[in-house]
Amino acid sequence: MTLLEVTLPGLILFLAFVLKLVVDRTAGIPELIAAILELPVDVAFLATTLIAAFTLATKSPAENGLIDFVFYIVGSILVVVLWRRSARCFLAEQHLLTAGLSVPSYALSAYGLVHAVGLISGVAK
Repeated sequence: MTLLEVTLPGLILFLAFVLKLVVDRTAGIPELIAAILELPVDVAFLATTLIAAFTLATKSPAENGLIDFVFYIVGSILVVVLWRRSARCFLAEQHLLTAGLSVPSYALSAYGLVHAVGLISGVAK
């Protein structure tokens, strides 16, 4: 993967994170933590969008891309569930459980994004 292939999706995520956090509102520590807990959802949907673009652009049978797309949708749903539960635990001041739910959410969404960028760039198969 080239620097540009990593930088552009990272820039999109950073922009979405910062804009949601500061535009037309004052962000304190609780809002920052809530945004950090929600970030894997944005990552998962960016990865799903990239997989959709890959599926549309590929010249190989569409079934391969469609199977990936279905897996990414299921993964995104799982990430949303983990995010909602971690946010609920944060509000209940169960910080250890919050972290325990956030780590797999970050891992799943990060893997999905790296894999999606790899597919688009031709690195992954």
